[in-house]
Amino acid sequence: PSSPTTTSPKKKRPARFIPKSPDKILDAPDLVDDYYLNLLDWSPSNILAVALGQSVFLWNASTGATHKLLETTGPGNIITSLSWG
Repeated sequence: PSSPTTTSPKKKRPARFIPKSPDKILDAPDLVDDYYLNLLDWSPSNILAVALGQSVFLWNASTGATHKLLETTGPGNIITSLSWG
C-alpha cells in the first residue's frame, strides 16, 4: 500500500516589472545579418562588445561610454565572433 503524498503549497513570486520603453537604444550600422555569427557579448563587468562590419566597439552600460576597440583591414575581413575570456 502506498502512503498519500502531501505537496507543499507553491510560493507565488512577485510580478516582475517590465518597462514599456527601452532605457537605451544603440545604433548598429554594419551589423552583419548572419545567424551563425556571434556578434554581441556582455562581460561580467557590464560592458557590451559589438562587432559591426570590420570593427569592434565596446559600450559600458554603467557609464554609457563607447570605445572603438579595433578595426580589421583588407576587403572582406569582418569580425565573426566575440567572447570575453
